[in-house]
Amino acid sequence: MPDLTDDQLIRGLRNAMRQDASTVAVGDAAERVARARRRAGRRNSRLARGFVGIAAALVVALILGTGYASWRGRPGAGGGEPSASQSRPADESSVPASGSTEPVSMPSATTAATPTAPPLGGVFTATGSMHTARTYDTVTMLQDGRVLVAGGGIGTSDTPTDSAELYDPHTGAFSQTGSMTVAREGQMATLLPDGRVLIAGGMSPAVDGALLSAEIYDPNTGKFSKTGSMSTTHYRDIAILLKNGRVLVAGGANAPDDLYDPATGRFSATGAMHFSHQDGTATLLSDGRVLVAGGCCTNAGSPTNSAEVYDPGTGKFTVTGSMNQGRILDAATLLPDGRVLLVGGVFVDPAATPVNTFLGSAELYDPKSGKFTPSASLSAARSYPSATLLPDGQVLIAGGGNDSATLGTAELFDYSTGSFTLTGSMTQVRAGQTAMLLPDGRVLIVGGAGGSGPLVSAELYQP
Repeated sequence: MPDLTDDQLIRGLRNAMRQDASTVAVGDAAERVARARRRAGRRNSRLARGFVGIAAALVVALILGTGYASWRGRPGAGGGEPSASQSRPADESSVPASGSTEPVSMPSATTAATPTAPPLGGVFTATGSMHTARTYDTVTMLQDGRVLVAGGGIGTSDTPTDSAELYDPHTGAFSQTGSMTVAREGQMATLLPDGRVLIAGGMSPAVDGALLSAEIYDPNTGKFSKTGSMSTTHYRDIAILLKNGRVLVAGGANAPDDLYDPATGRFSATGAMHFSHQDGTATLLSDGRVLVAGGCCTNAGSPTNSAEVYDPGTGKFTVTGSMNQGRILDAATLLPDGRVLLVGGVFVDPAATPVNTFLGSAELYDPKSGKFTPSASLSAARSYPSATLLPDGQVLIAGGGNDSATLGTAELFDYSTGSFTLTGSMTQVRAGQTAMLLPDGRVLIVGGAGGSGPLVSAELYQP
């Protein structure tokens, strides 16, 4: 069999997984991944590991019953449920168990885990809805306080879109803005120091695979324009603004990563990571370095517990201490004291039954010691929650999903005590939503999946 290109491998797995969620077994999904890895061959081992990461997200989606077996996006990341009032098809209420052809009853789209204690504190309220339900879109806070939502996959076929819209916190409404130069889903977005937004990579039907291209959104004109291209394709990777004003775009192991210079509009190569961290977390540390932790995958096809730190001064990644738990689809937040909080996620083992272990654990990374230490646990296991640092130093952890439910509950982490406490619940259950701290101290929660697919709705949290 001839060697497959990266894009062919990605597209092949996507096509293999395009089946109705009510007929795909979790075990079968894992076996499809194993076969894909064997077909890929050793020359494509890095991408095969990336495959497992993509499939891991799909397997999680199958267990959650969110109807993403046809690649409608990451579990709970928006796209497929145009409104909260839309009913859920009866055939999407169950997912076969591993190795079984019989459906297993799954929680309904409105099911949420019962809090272990009465909710405390803040309140969630509904705000305006987006014009389009999206998966794998990007959400970026602009300097004037508005929020840019761009691209993503739309509809049951997860077709990448070039559309974008703006949320105005003063009016509580979304309005359409200019379209991107290329339809994209799974891209990265970064606010630049001059107020523009860099949109890079993603997947597009224009090339039938991952993109090298990037573009710039100018909020003054409401238009997108092309900028320089990356040295390698990036899909669902990390992009983070460094303190020197450049943007680090990083992906899998042993491949040169990219730095974008807004002054020249060009990308240049920088050091490569030691491990693959697709769907892992990236956090800008107080000293200007970047912590990259977890994600997919080890050679066994499981999320890694490895972590490394990028130093802009040397342009190199250095391995740091390992997490206590390999995890993917988790959330990371820089705390006021300089430590990093990592919460939730899922551990995937293609050889185990069940394949997925949803995580309620949390841990803290100390940049001074380079070590991770366990923290208190969440009130419930949460895969794809949102995590937002509040003005008072607490962290709002909201939504997510596990093998029992898509969650509407939320909780607060107090770094001074190291404890979690429940707060008010969201107006509807969500997983994979994006959360943004607004200038007035409220938190905007956008999209996500509500159990049967993507949501167009949004809500606000008042601490």
